[in-house]
Amino acid sequence: MVAIKHFGLVFTLVLPLLISGCAGLGKTLTPPQMTLAHLEVKEVRALEMVLQVDLRLSNPNDAPIDVKGLDCELALNGQNFAFGVSKTDMQVPPFGTEVIPITFYSSFLDLARSFINLERNKTLKLEISGRVHLGNGFLLPSVIPFRTERELSFEELNPRRR
Repeated sequence: MVAIKHFGLVFTLVLPLLISGCAGLGKTLTPPQMTLAHLEVKEVRALEMVLQVDLRLSNPNDAPIDVKGLDCELALNGQNFAFGVSKTDMQVPPFGTEVIPITFYSSFLDLARSFINLERNKTLKLEISGRVHLGNGFLLPSVIPFRTERELSFEELNPRRR
């Protein structure tokens, strides 16, 4: 009988919070911006290629963002080309930026499929999409999707022409 009275008291105190959706308890988080900072081929093997990609995460919020990791895909001219993950434990300061390194892996079949149509295009469109995994607590989202793209000409990729 006492447990029922305590349950009623707890329910009466918690119900307004549940109805309001915890409004005012947490801050709203503006999604961070992600841009491609660097791309480098690290290794070409018989059945796969390994790329090192650096993404710059910009925090437009007045609170730090705790980043636990990233998972993402790389597409070339609209074709999925490689996947990557990064386990990172960093804090992006308010109104600050950090560079997050990611290792991407592409199978030989994905590599061949992506390069079949490259000669027809004069530019290379890189698109990286994925999710930033956060550790900021239960009042903020734990995963934020992102997408960034960049278009490069083949002259920009050739170091001899620079």
